[in-house]
Amino acid sequence: MKLLATILFCTLIISCGAKDADNVNVQISYTPTLDSVCIFIKGGDIKDDWHKELLLKKVELEREWKRIGPMLISTTEEITGQLFEGGEHNVNLTLCDTPSRSFPLILNMRHSLSSFTDNPVSIQDKVGTLFHELLHPYISEHLPKSAPALAKYKNEDPRVLDHIHLLALQKAVYLKLGFEQELSSIIAMDNRIPNGHYKRSWEIVNSSESYYKTLVAELENKTNSPE
Repeated sequence: MKLLATILFCTLIISCGAKDADNVNVQISYTPTLDSVCIFIKGGDIKDDWHKELLLKKVELEREWKRIGPMLISTTEEITGQLFEGGEHNVNLTLCDTPSRSFPLILNMRHSLSSFTDNPVSIQDKVGTLFHELLHPYISEHLPKSAPALAKYKNEDPRVLDHIHLLALQKAVYLKLGFEQELSSIIAMDNRIPNGHYKRSWEIVNSSESYYKTLVAELENKTNSPE
């Protein structure tokens, strides 16, 4: 029964997205039924006051993404010279105890709720997480398997390798836009994640003042890092 519920959960999420538009269109949605299926699979519960607060946070998130999301996308393309895949990208919010992920695109909102935690992360940080998840398939498409950093850090955990170029590009985008404070907040949030993989990835990205540029240059498939 739980296997059937898992298949239903994934199918419902994946079917929400379409890819027939020429531009990047991010749609943020919350479907309580999906959370009910997730709770059935993983256990736990979702409190009523979480639901109520999430509806308010969803409005804030949509407003903040509308304000800076297009700039994040266009600046990424400007830096790398590579376009995002056009079409509708459906972001499914969840209160279930499951991590944010890129496919299907799920954004966990628990830790943004004051009804869930005494130290909620900001909506700006959640925009950073949303952008992070959008970058995963983008990196997979445009990062050469021969990128030197992948060989240099081959003994690192695979989850670290999956993130060094992504975080370097995220840093490049935020700095180009003048979002230094927002970037610092995202790094602090990532460093608090218990598994330590994001923290180690940021250590590598920030190992020197300009190393993130070297990593971005590898993503661009250039032989030399930018000035």
